[in-house]
Amino acid sequence: MAPVFLFSLDIPLLLRDLRPFYPGQFYHSLAYTFARLALKYKDFGGISTIVQKAFGYKWSAIVGWFFFAWVATGQAVVGITGAGYIVHIFHLSEIYLYLIGLLFLFVAFIINIKGIKTSGLFSLWLSGGVLFLLILTIFFAFPEIDRNNFSPFAPFGLTGIGQSCVLIFWAFFGWESITHLVPEFKNPERDVMRSTWVSVLLIGIIYTLLSIVTVGTHTYGNTGDVAPLAVLMNKMLGLNAGVATAIVSCIVCLGTLNVFLASSSRLGYYPVRSMQCV
Repeated sequence: MAPVFLFSLDIPLLLRDLRPFYPGQFYHSLAYTFARLALKYKDFGGISTIVQKAFGYKWSAIVGWFFFAWVATGQAVVGITGAGYIVHIFHLSEIYLYLIGLLFLFVAFIINIKGIKTSGLFSLWLSGGVLFLLILTIFFAFPEIDRNNFSPFAPFGLTGIGQSCVLIFWAFFGWESITHLVPEFKNPERDVMRSTWVSVLLIGIIYTLLSIVTVGTHTYGNTGDVAPLAVLMNKMLGLNAGVATAIVSCIVCLGTLNVFLASSSRLGYYPVRSMQCV
């Protein structure tokens, strides 16, 4: 979710300070660490199991409950966030904010009830949809890039670079979710690291290119209430900015809800299976 919605925060000006860097370098180690530890233990407890092996059951229980609390509150926030975009764009009343948010949660719940295979395919289609839209946007935006928009170099200095690094790091937070799902893989030794590296590289490349075209076309700063990404899609694809925002928000929110519901359900299964209720 975060890589797309990050641009709705109107921060591409800060991203100008990060031009000399490849964003992926800040989260490669995080993704690699979680994937390797998940492969080592292959347990539905995921991060809770990892912490248990390192620090014992007490800290494992604390981390497990924190994850549950985070997912419980985060799911509601994600649903309301996606619904907020739709309500704002189509000028709906406040009651629709909660109804649409609830609908997001209901769809994710039904998909996960169908099993991990259905949940995985659903996530794949959602991710593929966003990827397709972003690639098209980037492709048509490149000819519109103006070199003058990249000057001055690092206008906010080291402070701007630091702020951008923090935002980018937290934008990719969520790699820990895979630790709960590794036991579902038929061949985890082959597929976990392969899928992790493909995801890291693909997201890093798309994120970098999207940053370049956003800054290069100066699609930020004066977009009003509309996310810069939606404005960029409107310019390059002719897609109504409001519709573009609604589509992307629906896809990204559903994808996020789907993944975290899948991972948290496995964490809930972990203490029952191990007969150690945390």
